[in-house]
Amino acid sequence: MTGFLDAFSNLKWEPFIGYFAEESTAFFPPSARTPARADNKKEIAAIFRKVFENAQKQTPAYISIVPKELKIQMLGDVAIVTFHLDDPGLFGRRTIVLKKINMKWLIVHLHASGVPKEG
Repeated sequence: MTGFLDAFSNLKWEPFIGYFAEESTAFFPPSARTPARADNKKEIAAIFRKVFENAQKQTPAYISIVPKELKIQMLGDVAIVTFHLDDPGLFGRRTIVLKKINMKWLIVHLHASGVPKEG
């Protein structure tokens, strides 16, 4: 998870997309304006490519991802990772499911959602 989050935060495209399995799926937060499930690595890459392009226009060019209450649940060759993000006005929730494939942990599902903060 550390390598994935580092690649994401620092906009390292090749390492980042390399963490996804070919058959991976994803649900994106409302900010992505993609309500339907992405059904494979190619679809996920197309959506994240836009995220990276938008982040690269900012100064400095990076995405701030600071996981809070990180929890990893091991289920044999599957790991479920959950954490929160503290974004302005939004309580971010993330679930990442990884599977050990050919001796490497790859993301098979990513779920990103958020709930508006009260007050």
